[in-house]
Amino acid sequence: MKKINKKFAWIVDGSGVTSWKVEDNQALYLKDDMPFVNPSFSFDNKPGGAFLFNWQYPFMFDEGYFINWNDFLKEDKELPDVDFDIIFLSVYKNYTDCTVEKLRKKYPNARIAGYIKELWQPGQDFFTFDYPGYLNHINFLKTCDAVVSYSLELGIFRHMQEQLDTEFSIVTMPIDVDYVYNKFYKSERELSLFCYLPAMHNRRSDTEKFSRYICDKYNLKFIDRNVEDWRTQGQANPKTFNLNDFVDKWSSALFHVNLDPDCNMPGSQAMQCAALGVINIGGLNCSHRLLWPETAVNNPNILESRIRDYLQHPEKINNAADYAYKTVKKYHDTKSVVEQIKNIKWSR
Repeated sequence: MKKINKKFAWIVDGSGVTSWKVEDNQALYLKDDMPFVNPSFSFDNKPGGAFLFNWQYPFMFDEGYFINWNDFLKEDKELPDVDFDIIFLSVYKNYTDCTVEKLRKKYPNARIAGYIKELWQPGQDFFTFDYPGYLNHINFLKTCDAVVSYSLELGIFRHMQEQLDTEFSIVTMPIDVDYVYNKFYKSERELSLFCYLPAMHNRRSDTEKFSRYICDKYNLKFIDRNVEDWRTQGQANPKTFNLNDFVDKWSSALFHVNLDPDCNMPGSQAMQCAALGVINIGGLNCSHRLLWPETAVNNPNILESRIRDYLQHPEKINNAADYAYKTVKKYHDTKSVVEQIKNIKWSR
């Protein structure tokens, strides 16, 4: 991957992850320059694909940072003295202290993009356009030099775009497909089904019920992981969750079932499935529709019919996996995302 010759920071107003930087192609804690690795989203602290999705952005630049603004606010410290060129700013809670105006004073040469990393607002069980947190978010985005969305489809973002009266730039969630493939791909498949349950209960739908039904009827091995063991308050707990172990657990399965009904979530699991040739079944997330169009529904009758067809005609499994692999490479691979960043529509 050819890096972007810029100084970059992804700044968030709060996170369970402390600030880190990329130096000599390694992730290091900002506070003490010790190796940084978080087992909930990174395989190690080595170059490139070791980090999944949004966490990969700092690796794409000659100089990249992840900054948890709250770390500095708590200790009443100034943000790092770096002459940033590009800042992705994600604010979802602290609209008072974490403002674009303050960043402009600190980093006068930086272009600041409001980065939409998710639509859900803190304390919101269901997405609505009149939720106070959402309205605060709209006002925040109006102060940015660009607005960056992860979704290739406008969908619900169309309303946001109209409210902001600005054209969104698309920067998809990156995944280093070659890295994930080389690390986890299994050429030998077992007749098994992995039941994936998101942390948020309202996104699980009938995933477990449907998975057990299919396994019982078609004699497939049922694989799951008790998410309550390694999730804390809706987030992966790095003390108990290990990404290496998790991916290794399901990467040899034939099917990966996830009936997530939220059509606005990016769908990171389906991207990993595409990189590893595991057929994703069900779900309405953005990546489900893009990568797995034959099974991006939650109708159990349709899904059972698809699974039965796959089992009876193995070549159709290969066709679906090949399509997903080529498509995830085209739209989500790190090389493609670098080009998307270069094409952001800036207002200044």
